Amino acid sequence: MALNVANECGSTIDFGYNGNSYFLKMNPSTFPGSTWAQVACTGVNSSNNQCDMWSVKPPPISNGGVTDPYTGQLSAIGELVQTLKGGKTKSLGFYYIAFSHTITNP
Repeated sequence: MALNVANECGSTIDFGYNGNSYFLKMNPSTFPGSTWAQVACTGVNSSNNQCDMWSVKPPPISNGGVTDPYTGQLSAIGELVQTLKGGKTKSLGFYYIAFSHTITNP
C-alpha cells in the first residue's frame, strides 16, 4: 500500500453481547446495501520503507460514504448480523457507522 493512497476495503467487526454473537459487515460485494471502509497508509518506517501506520474510516461521499442524518457525521453503512445456533445467521438490518481508527506498528 503506497503512502497517502486511500483504498476502499471490506471490514468486519465481531462482538458479543448478553451471550449472543454479532458481526457488522461493510462490504457491498457480499453484503449489498452496505458500503466500504477506507484504508490509507499514513506512515512509513524509514529503515525498511514499509507502511507502519494506517487510518481506517468511512469513505468520502464521492466514494460511497454517507452522511448520517441523525448526527451529521460522515459514515459508512453496515449490515448487523446475529450468529444463530448451527451456523445460521439472521440479518438485523442496516446501520450508519461513524468511526475513525489509527493503527500503528509498535
